[in-house]
Amino acid sequence: MVIYDRGGQRVSTVCIGMCIVSGVIAAVGLILTLKTDILDWFHYLLYVSYIKLIVTLRYVPQIYFNHKRKSTIGWSTGSIVWDLVGGLLSLVQMFLICYNYDDWASILGDPTKFGLGLLTILFDVILILQHVIFCHNSKQKDTESKKYQAEFTLLEKDEKYVPPAKV
Repeated sequence: MVIYDRGGQRVSTVCIGMCIVSGVIAAVGLILTLKTDILDWFHYLLYVSYIKLIVTLRYVPQIYFNHKRKSTIGWSTGSIVWDLVGGLLSLVQMFLICYNYDDWASILGDPTKFGLGLLTILFDVILILQHVIFCHNSKQKDTESKKYQAEFTLLEKDEKYVPPAKV
């Protein structure tokens, strides 16, 4: 079942491969946890959390394509700003807990949360810097503003606009 029209886009083989490998690792770990004493629940969940940490590398293709195109047209900064706020607040929470319990060694007690916070902040700062640098390119600014102005003008002048039929 297709939820959205994908046009000519398709899921990359790298993504499919990562999903299959992650699923196999999680399934094998679950079987080992349920059927043997090789792996307990704590370590199983810890290993599955490392998969989540690896998924955070999802920003790498976006950073690469922004750099390759020297543009961030069509890219939303809103989600990245909220993602950055989430990463910062996650680290602040960890530091506050360490401060309250006077146990600074426990900052690494949850390596996945600490790693997610750091990676999120790193990637978000890179993406925001790319956006700021590429948006200062006057050609891109002019192109974006002309495109949006043209769309607005078409909607404003078209009095016979009929919204799409609901399915």
